[in-house]
Order: sequence, then structure tokens, then C-alpha cells
Amino acid sequence: MMEEKEKQLKKAISILYDMELNNYKMTRTIQRLNYEISCLGHPQEFYTPERKYAALNNDWTTSIGCLGVILGAILGGASGCSSTTSFFGSIESGIGGLIGGGIGGFLIGALIGLMFEAIGKANRDSEYEQTYEKEMEVYNTQVERDNKRVEKELKKQKILIAERDALIKRRNKSQEILNGFYMRVGIDKMFRSLIPIGKMNEIIGLNITSSLEGQNGLNDRVRKELREDAFYIKLDEISQKLDVVISKQDRIYNELMSIHSQCENLIDATIQSAQIAANNNKLLSEAVENTRIAAYNSERIAIEENYQSFLMTYKF
Repeated sequence: MMEEKEKQLKKAISILYDMELNNYKMTRTIQRLNYEISCLGHPQEFYTPERKYAALNNDWTTSIGCLGVILGAILGGASGCSSTTSFFGSIESGIGGLIGGGIGGFLIGALIGLMFEAIGKANRDSEYEQTYEKEMEVYNTQVERDNKRVEKELKKQKILIAERDALIKRRNKSQEILNGFYMRVGIDKMFRSLIPIGKMNEIIGLNITSSLEGQNGLNDRVRKELREDAFYIKLDEISQKLDVVISKQDRIYNELMSIHSQCENLIDATIQSAQIAANNNKLLSEAVENTRIAAYNSERIAIEENYQSFLMTYKF
């Protein structure tokens, strides 16, 4: 009778440990899915071309205007000097012609300079416009391509959100079932978490002890072998603190590392199927119906029903 009871306890603890491992696997997968979801659907920022307009720099106006002043003054002065035979009259007429010719030459030169500058400005404007149109063509192509990417990513994101939500629902249900199992087996609240129950499963598996209470019982041995913080660490913190709270020589360490690999495989398969579904424009319900996570959830439901049948049949 005692031997049968010990077998039942060993199997019950292995069930509790498997349930904890499963919840850890789901928690880690949910964390990774949250990260993948957060990376999707963000539009890329592109440089927006600006239309430029040429300015009148007045180089031609100033240059030709100055040249017009010189030529006009020379011509005006020469014309004034030759218009009279009197010496003083010639000087007076020359000065007048110089001033008048200079003013007239500047006005004509400035007008010609403005014409040249207007032509130059029109040419520069044309070059700027051609450059702008080419840049806008590249910009519009980039934006259009990125919009298509974002559209596909948003479809993929919706699928992953549905997958994640299904996993959260399954984890919550599994945790509820696990809490009932803990109470059924009579595990103290201090030991109702992954690492303590994993250490308990390791000890009872080695046949070191087969009772919960008493000196050198499972509770006593687990208290002695684990750090205090190992009893309070949460599932979503284990992966970051695993090397701290438990020795690499412990069997549970290797089992958790195996869980990490399983999570990566599950996530990779989920992302790949979501990508294919998004590319093929599948309906959301159809996209999440036949996935690895859906299959995993169905498998765990069947396993937990078997566990429940065992634990509800026997008394501890």
C-alpha cells in the first residue's frame, strides 16, 4: 500500500512539473510573439524632395550695367566734344555727354543684363524641376513599395495577435487547472512554482525520498538545495535569471534549455505560416485554424484531460 502511494506521489509531481514546464513554454512563446508583433507594420521614413526655385543674383545686370556706363560715358563724352568748335564749349559738352552717356549706358546695360539673368534663371528653374521630378519619382516608388510591405505586415500582425491571444487563453486555463492539481496533491504554496516543483521532481525521481513532509522529506530537501529567490521567481523572469537561481549541473537547467529550443521552433513555424497566410490573403480564421500553435493547444488539452483523470481518481 505504501509503495503504491509513493508511486502515485511520484507520478503526481511529474504531472505538476510537466504542467509548469508547459506554462513556461507558453509564457516564453508569448513574450517572443509580443516582440515580433511590436516590430511589424511600421512605415519607413523617406527623404521628401523639395522643389527649388532659382534666384535672380543680378550678376549679369551689374556686370553689363557697369560696362554700359563705361561705353556710354565714352560715346557720350566723345559725341559732346565733337558737337561744338569752342574749347570751353567742347569741355562742357563733353562732361554733359559723359554723364548722360554713362546714365544711358547703365540703363541699357542693366536692361540687357536683366534679360540675360531672366534667361539664366529660366534655365536653372528647368534644371531644378527636372531634378525634383526624378527625386519625386524615386520617392513615390519607395513609398508605394513600403506601403505594400506595411499592408502585408499588418495582415501578418493580426494573425500573430490571434495566435498569441489563443496561447494566452490556453495558458490561463492551464494555470487554473494546475492550481487545482496543486491543491489536490497537497503541495505547500511555497513550492507551487516551476523551479521548486522541478527540484522536487528531480529528487523524487532519484528515489532519495518519497514523502512530502518530515525531516529529509521533499519539502525539507528542496528548501536546503535551492536559493531563496528561486521560490519566488516568476515565469516571465526565469530566462533572464536562470544562470543565477539554479546550477547548470541540475537536470532542470538542461530541461529548461530544451524548452527554449522548442519555443524557438514553435515561434519560427508560427511566423512562417503567418507570412504565407498574409501573402496569400487568407481570412484570419482560416490563417489561425491549422497552425503549430493550434495543434499544440489541442495536444495539451488532451494531455491535461488525462492528467485530470489520474489526479481526480486517486487520493494522496
